[in-house]
Amino acid sequence: MEKINYPVEHADFYKLHFDGFKKGRVCAWYVLPRNHSKNMPAILEFHGYNSRKGCLFNTLPWVLQGYAVLVMDIRGQLGESTDEMDYPLPNVPKANTWLLKGILDPFSYYYRYVYVDCVRALDFLLSRKEIDKKNIIVWGTSQGGGLAMALSGLCPDKIKTTIAHMPFLCDFQLGVKDSKEGVYQHIVNFLKAYPKCTKTVFNTLSYFDCLNFADKIKSRILVTVGMKDPICPPSSIFSAYKHIRGNKQLAVYNFLGHDFREFMADQTLFWVKNIPFESNRARLVYEYFGIKLKIDKKTLVFSQVG
Repeated sequence: MEKINYPVEHADFYKLHFDGFKKGRVCAWYVLPRNHSKNMPAILEFHGYNSRKGCLFNTLPWVLQGYAVLVMDIRGQLGESTDEMDYPLPNVPKANTWLLKGILDPFSYYYRYVYVDCVRALDFLLSRKEIDKKNIIVWGTSQGGGLAMALSGLCPDKIKTTIAHMPFLCDFQLGVKDSKEGVYQHIVNFLKAYPKCTKTVFNTLSYFDCLNFADKIKSRILVTVGMKDPICPPSSIFSAYKHIRGNKQLAVYNFLGHDFREFMADQTLFWVKNIPFESNRARLVYEYFGIKLKIDKKTLVFSQVG
């Protein structure tokens, strides 16, 4: 772990490297409040598909509230985490995409390695003396949201709170069927070329589908969906959400596509702080952005009005 000189007085910044699963080396930011006490809550964040962990500045809203923050680069994508695995690739044009790597066998599939990397990131936090082991929050958007859900299902007793904004990796069959653009189209194009592989492909994907982790999630969980989302279709997200048994809430935005908007940062904060969305503080934020919300008390679904 390498300390980084960053011009903020109230936090300590580190670049962390740890071994991922089989030929992966994961890079992450680890940021702590300066002069912190023991038993700090921790935020574990995952980024979107083929993106990166972002800049250190983005960790500050959490750190300055007393949270430790770990943001990791997903192996092989645009960040600094490396991936030396030799994945079998389908022999079709433009098949060199993460979603297709090793897709004909669950044991060689790319996301098997990613999921283990995510578990190891969680294990790092659980190994730290400064972290409150009972107060770990995971969150992300798109791919990051899917990884947060998967990790909460894989490690249900280790996660307190989960936020999954417009999550990818949910009900692959509906995602492939209903998406209009984006990453799922790689699977569409592959199956157009090799329709005989359809059963094999969806069998592999079933091992990594948030639909099949959802009923194992024990944490409080917030899931958001944009009804105009062409990349992570609402149908796929609703399908996974329906299987979550515990304390859950679904935010439905009628006019959003695959967008992370400013108010979602506040929404994430309210959920982490356990502030009800119907509270005055929450409503002030949504009204500022011109959003009116209707809350269904039975289903705990709140939706945009108008």
